[in-house]
Amino acid sequence: MCSSTCARRYRSLSDRRRSLQDRLLGLVVLPPVAPVALAQALATHLSRFHATPEAIARSKAFARLRRDGRREPLERKGYEYVAEALLRPLITRCAAKLLRIRNAADLPGHIYSSHYHTIDDPQSEWRKRWAEFRTAHPDVDTDDAGHNRRAALFVATAGGGLVSVEFKYVHAGCTPAVGACVRQLRQHLSRHKATLLVIYAGQPASPELSSLVRKVCDQLRNRAAPVVTLVGPPTTFP
Repeated sequence: MCSSTCARRYRSLSDRRRSLQDRLLGLVVLPPVAPVALAQALATHLSRFHATPEAIARSKAFARLRRDGRREPLERKGYEYVAEALLRPLITRCAAKLLRIRNAADLPGHIYSSHYHTIDDPQSEWRKRWAEFRTAHPDVDTDDAGHNRRAALFVATAGGGLVSVEFKYVHAGCTPAVGACVRQLRQHLSRHKATLLVIYAGQPASPELSSLVRKVCDQLRNRAAPVVTLVGPPTTFP
């Protein structure tokens, strides 16, 4: 009898304690994540990712399907498209968690791609949503000697600052162009609060890859422009 009564009292106290904790948590207002912190967190998250041949094969098939749906020429390559199609879901999930976006319907207004080839939406829906994103965030476009240029993927933070994501594919045994990477990141930073460069290198990677990526970081010397390097199966496809 005593044990039963004690158990009921314990459950009652536990319930009241949880209720109080829930009310206190509801009063806590977490500060919005800053663009630079978001870019750094995305870089850390991606650095732990390892691409498998199966995952690359699925991304190739997806990019090929999108290209063929537009009746684009077969010789048009999409190396970066494959890398973006592979990594965009990871970036989206991580960014959504950091930005505390709980409703999937709200994602296109906060995280969206300028590339039709890497997005799940039908072409008409992609055009509509990309136009809405550009209208809401006109800083997506940056100027390059009088020409509008834009990154591949964008994340809009709560304060209105943009984090852009750029993908570079490096063929097996080859190296990235340091000067071109630095210029492009600086161009993005002219209008974006932070920018992330994702270099995907096909296996086998050049022995000089790491040292050249360090040169990119050394020339930038900017926490708002993290660089992450991934090495995996080649993304080339016919």
